[in-house]
Amino acid sequence: MLRTATRYFCLFIALIIVASAHAKPRCNDAEFPPIDGATGYQPRSHGSERCEGLYRSKISSGFEIISFTQHSRLPASKTLQISVPKDLLPADAQVNILGNALLPEIYYRMDSTFSARDPFLWPLTDVVERIDALKKQLGVVIWFEQKGRTVIVPAVVDDPSINPAPASEQRHWGHITLRAPMDIEAVYFYKQGDVNGHEVLLEQVYSARQPIEIAIPRWQPQFKDTGLLLVELELKPTDDDDWLSKTISLKVSSH
Repeated sequence: MLRTATRYFCLFIALIIVASAHAKPRCNDAEFPPIDGATGYQPRSHGSERCEGLYRSKISSGFEIISFTQHSRLPASKTLQISVPKDLLPADAQVNILGNALLPEIYYRMDSTFSARDPFLWPLTDVVERIDALKKQLGVVIWFEQKGRTVIVPAVVDDPSINPAPASEQRHWGHITLRAPMDIEAVYFYKQGDVNGHEVLLEQVYSARQPIEIAIPRWQPQFKDTGLLLVELELKPTDDDDWLSKTISLKVSSH
């Protein structure tokens, strides 16, 4: 009797483990209320498990980073394989991933976590392929938390349709895309603590929520032991003299 009870108990535990392994990801419906229908923000299990879809717009007061990739744009493909640069992080490191629509009028989100050991499989057939305007207007951000600091990693798209980066792009760590809720007339960014020769000023008018793309030069990281590069971003609103500012931490090398 005891042996039978033990066997059933072990089977029960095994079923719990299997069920947990296949549990759907929890989506943040409170902050990103989904629209109705199949394209609404909800759990997806085709490909890597994730939350993905369209949500109702929300009010934002500051600017946000909506993409950081080694290439300036993600390709049009049925399934994207997203990974971190080789040897940049330990193989067992867990990272967060966020997909965004670059177009200002579309409120789309894809979020999940994955291991640096394996690429993240992002099928575009569930949502993106159903919305023509989204197909070539996607951004992606990968990040992790380290000692209370949010560290952003350049995303690599492992896709055969992408040609090797031209020599001109080798001068950059990657391309960051920003978005602000108001009109912007200037973007200023520089290497923290070393402005001389390490600064860029973009004087151009950007409409509210229009994507602002900047190429991060291959400035040497301030923290060579961790490969962290700290960059200061400042945006000048068109109708306000107060600049918006943010410090970002970029993981650009393994040491």
